[in-house]
Amino acid sequence: MQSAEEIPENRDEIPAEALVSVDVWAALQGVSKATVQQNRSRHNARRGTPDARPGDMPEEDRTIGRSPFWLMATYREWDASKPGKGFGAGRPKGTGGNYSPRAPRTLQLPGDCPHCGKAVRRKDLPEGTKTRSRRSLELPALCPHCSREIRGEDLLAATT
Repeated sequence: MQSAEEIPENRDEIPAEALVSVDVWAALQGVSKATVQQNRSRHNARRGTPDARPGDMPEEDRTIGRSPFWLMATYREWDASKPGKGFGAGRPKGTGGNYSPRAPRTLQLPGDCPHCGKAVRRKDLPEGTKTRSRRSLELPALCPHCSREIRGEDLLAATT
């Protein structure tokens, strides 16, 4: 199969020995041809190295001219064995708690210190204090008025 128009309504009707082109592979996955070509290039570079990952595209079964082709059986095997959404990421099962919003990492200037309530302005900050921009202070940072550390968690507690 060389074009997406050749894909039958019921994909199970495609014979296992049918050759699948990049166009058909993309249509089967619901992505663009460019995405398949990028993935193929990336996966070919990782193949046989410690960087190889589960779900990498398999090596093509045949090359006609410069065009890669896979057997439909190879595609089905790869599709069935690739990891699902979110594979290898996130918190392990059972370790999560209740949802809590992420603590802020900056204090917008001028902003109030959650400890003493005084306004923290850029001109009050000592030389060398980390700022993200002219209008935000990177946390944790010391309040120039009460010398207590301002953390993102403190800002969350002050708003609730």
